Amino acid sequence: MKYCQYCRAQLVDDAKFCSYCGKETSCQSQQSTTNGETVNRSFNQEELVNKLSSRLQTNGIIWIVVAIIQLIIGLGGYWVALIVGVLNLISAVTDIKNSKLILSNQNGIVKAYESLTNPIIALVYNIVIGGVIGVLGSIYYLIFVRGFIMENKIQFLTMETDASTEFYNTSIRSDKEIHTEILLTEQEALNGAEKEVVIVGFEQPIKVSFPKNMKDGYTLALHNVKLSKKDGQTIKKDVYIRICVKPIGE
Repeated sequence: MKYCQYCRAQLVDDAKFCSYCGKETSCQSQQSTTNGETVNRSFNQEELVNKLSSRLQTNGIIWIVVAIIQLIIGLGGYWVALIVGVLNLISAVTDIKNSKLILSNQNGIVKAYESLTNPIIALVYNIVIGGVIGVLGSIYYLIFVRGFIMENKIQFLTMETDASTEFYNTSIRSDKEIHTEILLTEQEALNGAEKEVVIVGFEQPIKVSFPKNMKDGYTLALHNVKLSKKDGQTIKKDVYIRICVKPIGE
């Protein structure tokens, strides 16, 4: 078996270029033999996800500590610290929740953490309000969470994409919403199509009737969709499917 030396994606044996990162591949198969057993030296996705999950959890704990200190200061009469403490506590709870979520759903990780806007805003108001501990929390996030994701960006992107499915980038925005995307040909977008949309983390794809004249960037909203989880549990969620139209010839 052959793996890309740059992004570690699995390739067909005679591939000259990686279908994920586009770089030219070497002719050597990335396997070795230890004690008579073949060892795959591709990047360990599970290890990568577990490490990110652990860092997100640590980040959440750090911000809980920061938030508690700020809340105590706020209760002492400095009401601005009280507001910032509440915001940091909400952020901390979100990080801890996401640390568990990504163990079963790796889609949307890069998109969710790539932007610097929110962390910079958090850094600024924590410099003003949070003191040294607030700054340390922001630095930990930028280096050990976002920095880790950006360092392994291609690996995380390969987890989001599978050539055998017609979806990419699924994210759970809330307890009631799932946002995903699907690629349609120009003919399918023009004439309408019946498609199966795979939702990561759920057992069965959902059958969707896409109407005629769908444009690139349109979002199709489906409400109260029944989804079957891998443990057999059935739940209802609103599913929003963003349409991406593939031009003829691509």
